[in-house]
Amino acid sequence: MKPSILLASALFVAVSAQATVRTVSNSPSQPAQYSSLQVAIDAAVNGDTLYVLGTGTAYPAITIDKQLTIIGSGYAPPAPAQPTVISTIYLYSNAGGSKLSSIDANSTIYIYCSDVTLERSRIYYIAPQVAGLNNLVIRHNYIYYAGFNNANSVLFANNIVHSGGYIQTSNSASVLITNNLFISYYWHALNTISNALVTNNIFWQSLPGDASVTGCTYSNNISYQTANDNIPFGTNGGSGNLVGVNPQFTNAPNNTLNFAYNYDLLPGSAGNNAGTDGTDIGIYGG
Repeated sequence: MKPSILLASALFVAVSAQATVRTVSNSPSQPAQYSSLQVAIDAAVNGDTLYVLGTGTAYPAITIDKQLTIIGSGYAPPAPAQPTVISTIYLYSNAGGSKLSSIDANSTIYIYCSDVTLERSRIYYIAPQVAGLNNLVIRHNYIYYAGFNNANSVLFANNIVHSGGYIQTSNSASVLITNNLFISYYWHALNTISNALVTNNIFWQSLPGDASVTGCTYSNNISYQTANDNIPFGTNGGSGNLVGVNPQFTNAPNNTLNFAYNYDLLPGSAGNNAGTDGTDIGIYGG
């Protein structure tokens, strides 16, 4: 997964003739229509898109209570561009259908509504505040921690969960955890998860789960250098897993978080074309 990049020049390109595009910058030297992200959100209406320039200065906490698309400059854009850093984010009950993309969310994203997409971002903590939400799509991110709060349906795909982080609290059979990379120093990747479909993931020094993970189907995953590589385990089922197998990344000398590392699989990797869909196991499959 390459760092998400949105060049500053793209901030001023309209993406839809039907919706209003609003630009935001909190830097006086790089002016936009709005200098305050919250003011831009308050002025927007359902369906609007906000392009938020990364400036080296974090945007303060925001609340969203309408359907919006917010697109930043990325979490690790090439110099001299800066990441779009946003502190705490609240997605309230009327924000269903919203999408957040290409941001560095360095605190918590609180979710009170269904139909939310979080993608191509660096996210510290995802925290649904209402149980039983539907259609949470979390894909192509760097994530430290994500709770599902027993959402009815979740797609958790092509993410890198790093630095001892994990995902937890799910009991629905409509949760798909697929094509992720879990890298850790000591912790387990899944906690208090039941009935989920867990496919095409790589668990590198991150336990595939613990005794609180039950009734899940583990298919076509790779485990490597964990405290217990065995998949499946306990009451979980599944097949096609590669247990204790080196995934052979292109360039990842250790499991620290480094945006310069390349987690694509080398040609000789056992994970090539070995996913349930015939594509690669790991973040480049699916």
